[in-house]
Amino acid sequence: MREGTQRFVSPLQSLKLILREEGVRGLYKGNGANCLRVIPVYALKFSLNDTFTELASRRSSAALTVWDKIAAGSAAGVIQIALTYPLDLVRTRLQLAETAGASYRGIAHCLQDTYVREGRSAIYKGLLPSMAAGVPYVGLQMTFYSELKSALGPRLPARPDGSLTVLSMLACGSLAGISAQTLCYPLDTVRHHMQANGIGGQARVYGSTWDCIAKIAAREGARGFFKGWGLNTFRALPGAAVQFSSYDTLKRLLGV
Repeated sequence: MREGTQRFVSPLQSLKLILREEGVRGLYKGNGANCLRVIPVYALKFSLNDTFTELASRRSSAALTVWDKIAAGSAAGVIQIALTYPLDLVRTRLQLAETAGASYRGIAHCLQDTYVREGRSAIYKGLLPSMAAGVPYVGLQMTFYSELKSALGPRLPARPDGSLTVLSMLACGSLAGISAQTLCYPLDTVRHHMQANGIGGQARVYGSTWDCIAKIAAREGARGFFKGWGLNTFRALPGAAVQFSSYDTLKRLLGV
């Protein structure tokens, strides 16, 4: 990502520019890597959170506190991000390749090119801000969902057996997702900048994560860390809602 270049200034302008230059296919750039990524991401996030929550419950006879739940979710986030990070990097690079002057033929080529041009450690470039943003995001998202179900459950539509309806779970999931995302969004912005740093063998714009933070602040101010928040929220709301409602529905159907 070349510093000082700003081709995308608003969601609508970005949509028009992508459609004009790349067609409809441009809107789905990186989607293959994203689909490949979300399978292990969600499987690990939910299963590990349940595992750590159960372990915490066994250690204490008292009900779990909010901090216990955040700790369980955050521990799940550490493992999930560490194991799936290269695919997250590939997704970002495939999305930004043409804009940044790079060219990739697919997921495998992007990984290979990154490795050859930038070294072995490059496939984990941006891991620090990803951990800083992603670990609390998972912890907060899982905790908010649990707490919202407890707090709002009695006021929301429920089935005869007392379990929440799909619409109720969708509401709790969307609120949990947007709350966690908003709190963690600034570091997510840094993560994307670092993942594109040196893309396609170009000169690196940022020398470190702290250098990236300083340059974004100097160039754009505090607002720069929330660039794209509205569009990302519009995308994340249904995503989080479907995640959690599917998770709870499958657990109920499987008797877990």
